[in-house]
Amino acid sequence: MMNMTDRLFLALNEYNMLQKGDCVTVALSGGADSMCLLHILKQNEKQLGITVSAAHLNHSLRGDESDRDEGFVRQYCQKNDIPLTVKKLDVMSLKQKGEGVEEAARRLRYEFLNEAANGGKIATAHTLSDSAETLILNMTRGTTLSGLCGISPVRDNIIRPIILFTRSMTEEYCNQNDIQYVTDSTNLEDICRRNVIRHNIIPTLLDMNPSFYDGILRLVTTNIKEDRFLSDMAEGLLNESKTESGYDCEKLLKADPVILRRAIKKLLKNQGVSPEAVFIENVEAVILNGGNTAINSKLNFRKRRGVLESFCNEGSNDFCFELTDSVTTPHKKVSFTKLNIENYTNLFKVNKKLAKQSVDFDKILNGAVVRNRRDADKIKLYKRPTKTLKKLYNEYGIPPEERSSLIAVADSQGIKWLEGFGADESARVTDTTRTVLLITVETIHPKE
Repeated sequence: MMNMTDRLFLALNEYNMLQKGDCVTVALSGGADSMCLLHILKQNEKQLGITVSAAHLNHSLRGDESDRDEGFVRQYCQKNDIPLTVKKLDVMSLKQKGEGVEEAARRLRYEFLNEAANGGKIATAHTLSDSAETLILNMTRGTTLSGLCGISPVRDNIIRPIILFTRSMTEEYCNQNDIQYVTDSTNLEDICRRNVIRHNIIPTLLDMNPSFYDGILRLVTTNIKEDRFLSDMAEGLLNESKTESGYDCEKLLKADPVILRRAIKKLLKNQGVSPEAVFIENVEAVILNGGNTAINSKLNFRKRRGVLESFCNEGSNDFCFELTDSVTTPHKKVSFTKLNIENYTNLFKVNKKLAKQSVDFDKILNGAVVRNRRDADKIKLYKRPTKTLKKLYNEYGIPPEERSSLIAVADSQGIKWLEGFGADESARVTDTTRTVLLITVETIHPKE
């Protein structure tokens, strides 16, 4: 049987979570899971070649108990010489319109963790128990294969090193290593669906099968691999069926319906739309039967001359064009020039500002578009945490009336370049770059 250190290294290696030199910030609540995570990473810090720190957000949601947790983690980190970043917020006063308390707390927590990590890795203490609860919760809502993958071991710069531990294992680890921890009293009450699953459903399943968690581990491990494989198939389908104006419906329909629906899901995400089942079904119907469908007040899909096209309603501020040598939006002319790395390097020596105009051409997928922002858009700038464009624009004080005209280059994986900010980290020019795409934006001034 694997010990807990073996489980840690299995997860780290299986999901390629860490590289030597990484700075890792542990999201430290003070509970058994996060205390176990901090301790086991700190114990293996030298062997892994990483630097470990911690961050704690006091949400001010549980009164004195929230302050108790903050005091506890401060004392532990000070005693054990662990760098700690602490912030106290009033979540109730910072809720956005339409946000629930849990949703607001999660948003604020990850914003804080990204600030504390300063471009490094964030380690959260999600466990196999959390993954099982998420899987069951998704089943009650109705879900696809993606929802049966539990909690993703890696997402952007967020890693879950103890995702192969159960909650009882983290408590056992703390007890074996004489690590104190605090208990969130709200976790003991059946005040949310997750707690109902934790306190009532999982114990019943464990009574039925003491190896329940082993089964869950096999299930999510297999589902993650199959989900990734199907996503790659969908990406290939989009690349193969791409035309000048959209996607060849005949080629799309040759694919298995499972792959087709995943491809549609990617198209919706690329347009910044949440890929709800009804949207996917409506676009699939257009591919099969023709006609058009409105996704929202701005975005539409239609079948014309055998090609699936997306377009925006007249009068909409949104725009979306295929990436060609030159694109003209309602307010700007955007030009694209491909340069080999030698020519680019010579130009860069003369003009350092070219860095913000450049992307690695080979890191942009086929089907890339020129557009403005969508609600779900995010970007990870060099040595910066991943941020939504809305948050980025707020931080830089860009007036709302100017935001809809800013140019973005995006492919099916998301934003690759943003006017005024430069390339996403996934597409920036590096030592391995061979071809650079130089992007020039010229404002179109209305004629007098």
